[in-house]
Amino acid sequence: MATKLYPPQIDGILPAFYKNYTEDGEVKNAAIAIPFGMNRAVTLEEVYKLSLRLKTVSTNTIIYVGECDSFDRTELIAYFTIDKETAEKLNEG
Repeated sequence: MATKLYPPQIDGILPAFYKNYTEDGEVKNAAIAIPFGMNRAVTLEEVYKLSLRLKTVSTNTIIYVGECDSFDRTELIAYFTIDKETAEKLNEG
């Protein structure tokens, strides 16, 4: 039996990233919490992980692909930690 993949539904503007810094001011990593909605054809028991792809605005180049660290099944929020190398590429402001 074939399995269908139903992507999460993300409404509105995504929340901004925040960067974590060392005491010396160097970037450690970045974190983001993304709220999402579920397709009615999918139950919470069928969701194990969510994936995030970050692309540049100007060239549409993928700069990060990763799975969520965790997600809240009640509030429907996925939490991601972005590695240091990618976090340094993210623009502030």
